Amino acid sequence: MPDFFIVGHPKCGTTALYEMLRSHPQIFMPELKEPWFFAHDMRPLWQPPRQAATPTSLPEYLALFAAAGSDQRAGEASSTYLLSADAAAHIAELLPDARIIAILRELPALAAPAAPAHPRRVRQATRRCDRAGAGPP
Repeated sequence: MPDFFIVGHPKCGTTALYEMLRSHPQIFMPELKEPWFFAHDMRPLWQPPRQAATPTSLPEYLALFAAAGSDQRAGEASSTYLLSADAAAHIAELLPDARIIAILRELPALAAPAAPAHPRRVRQATRRCDRAGAGPP
């Protein structure tokens, strides 16, 4: 089971952090980045074609962490959890002590087409985290 989750906006460094942590001997990160397991509502919207299968059951999800050593902290990186309506609640229900590492970034002024909707989605995601009890410690 993961001890922590990396979430964040697209193109803000979640992959870089995932790769850095994955190379650390005391951290286990599954080979599959972005399992999307807890974002049930986002799967149909965000799943690009990929070779690895997305876990759809708890045993399939836990199998991602089977190789973790007892002396390692396990983590998972799914940026879509930040925008999911139900990921925070699912994580809090199954792993109430898990930590969330959120990577955010300021939108550049040139991102005009995406800019109007983006702050609204972030506010909605923040409210969902607060309601799920996944806010700051």
